[in-house]
Amino acid sequence: MKTRGRHSSVAKSIVVSGGFNQRAEPPFDLTPRQEAIWREVVAGEDPSFFKTAVAKGLLADYCRRRSSGEEINEVIQRFAADWADDQNMIVDYEKLLQMRDRENTATINLATKLRLTNQSRYVPDTAARVARDAVAQQDVPWAKRG
Repeated sequence: MKTRGRHSSVAKSIVVSGGFNQRAEPPFDLTPRQEAIWREVVAGEDPSFFKTAVAKGLLADYCRRRSSGEEINEVIQRFAADWADDQNMIVDYEKLLQMRDRENTATINLATKLRLTNQSRYVPDTAARVARDAVAQQDVPWAKRG
């Protein structure tokens, strides 16, 4: 409720302390790489974006999934060059590809639920307009005249 009249200097000198605009800190059970992913994502959003426990839980799951996907990618990259010559290696390679696909799908799903992707932030009409405007502003060689 507002008070009428002039405010005293004591009333004006009250300072409210708190965590205004503090970014969400990662949970203690994340690995260093998962913490780095957490900080990258949180740094790109408004400080109040991940204020609820549900959002923080989803973000932690997103970080775990993305980290797992990166680890699987590293294993695939180190896969022996002669994998196509060995039937067992073909089976292992196929399993790794399936694992990576499963992690990527889960990561994309969580990113969409957290509204981290552009697709999840725009309604279809707005997304179409933004895409059209972006293409119109690009300096593309085939659009240049004479």
